[in-house]
Amino acid sequence: MPVYNGKEYLALAVESILRQTFADFEFIIINDGSTDNSADIAASYEDPRIKLLHNDKNLGLIPSFNRGLENSRGEYIARMDADDIAFPDRFKKQVAFLDDHPDIALCGSWAQTIGMQQGFVIKPATDHETLKANLLFRSTIIHPTVMMRRSILNKFGLKYDMEDLHFEDYGLWTRMSECAKLANLPEVLLYYRMHQANVSHTVPFKYREGTPLKRKTLGKLGISPNEKEMRLHNSYKPENGENTQEFIKGQETWLRKIIDANIKKKIYNKNALAEVSYLRFRTVCGTNTSAGLNTWKQFVGSPLFHVTPLHILDATKIFIKCLLKK
Repeated sequence: MPVYNGKEYLALAVESILRQTFADFEFIIINDGSTDNSADIAASYEDPRIKLLHNDKNLGLIPSFNRGLENSRGEYIARMDADDIAFPDRFKKQVAFLDDHPDIALCGSWAQTIGMQQGFVIKPATDHETLKANLLFRSTIIHPTVMMRRSILNKFGLKYDMEDLHFEDYGLWTRMSECAKLANLPEVLLYYRMHQANVSHTVPFKYREGTPLKRKTLGKLGISPNEKEMRLHNSYKPENGENTQEFIKGQETWLRKIIDANIKKKIYNKNALAEVSYLRFRTVCGTNTSAGLNTWKQFVGSPLFHVTPLHILDATKIFIKCLLKK
């Protein structure tokens, strides 16, 4: 757990770890050159499981994450942020899952937001194939919920990479997914704090979206996206002045291009990629209902849409939204 000037929430985070029902762990806290009393707060706990490390100056998250990896000794390595709160059974449930599933290298979980946006439950996918397909577009693994298998990190030389600055977790999960399996437990095991100091508020999205990483990943499918395609890949809404119907059609064409490329390369499970692509297209259409029923017609007329109970329910919701917007 790195901490930099985190005095406001640090005690809650530390105590949530010390109160874990699974007690056999070491707790590595990296004080990343804090100028407030974060180091004093961390040092005030006399629990012998705590190992407090100090960076001589503020090095940032990636060097601190890697210092934590290098100094850890456990069979499993868990991540935690200095402003979140772990549920008491988090470690117990994740250790049991990894013990029972030796083919899984990483286990995350769902999380519930606190702070600025309270009560929203983040429910990412749980199975490896869907998570891997999702990584084409974004990270669906919540960083401070993660527990990783040390042997896999060592075997494949995996660590956080400075080339992935501001999306370092996304980069690590993507590389890990190429050589091992990932999973999320389908239950909330962490309170995830939303506040003004979050990276999502302090770093512009264009630096967090991971475009260089996505270009590399798409390259493995044999796709070299141009600027328009890359913008489609990162966007849910058209730019100012752009025709909504043309944007939705562009999204459909782009997603089908990815699906067709995967048929040749066979990197992703075809059913998982089809579902992830559909869900993305559903979000695009649901976000652009201001054009009225034309959006609904594009949604149900797309090859990405299939006549299933769930897809019909989605179509009904989008139809109603389009009517209300109209």
